[in-house]
Amino acid sequence: MASAFIDSFHISWREILDIAIVTYVFYRGLLLIHGTRAVSVLHGFLLILILYYLSGEFGLNTLHWLLTNFLSSIFLVIIICFRPTSARPCPRWGRPVSFAASPGRPCPNSSSTNASWP
Repeated sequence: MASAFIDSFHISWREILDIAIVTYVFYRGLLLIHGTRAVSVLHGFLLILILYYLSGEFGLNTLHWLLTNFLSSIFLVIIICFRPTSARPCPRWGRPVSFAASPGRPCPNSSSTNASWP
């Protein structure tokens, strides 16, 4: 049985070259993002892909629909989050908003005198 499998398994030098190039590019890409916040983004993206696959397999239609619509715009979300000018607020998006003045800084609309309500 093993010899029948080996006899039917033919691989050319082009397929070996193709696998080597893809492996090298993938390895260099992993080295490029190692130690950056892109690793955590990649982990989150892989988790979303796994959830997408499992929701399709188990017939979870609503979750599958939501993930389909999210994944259709994921590249735009990644571009926006990694732009230097818009990357600063990204970690704060999930935090509660505080409308109080910062310690040592007055509110922008306050004055030194007592303000009265109109």
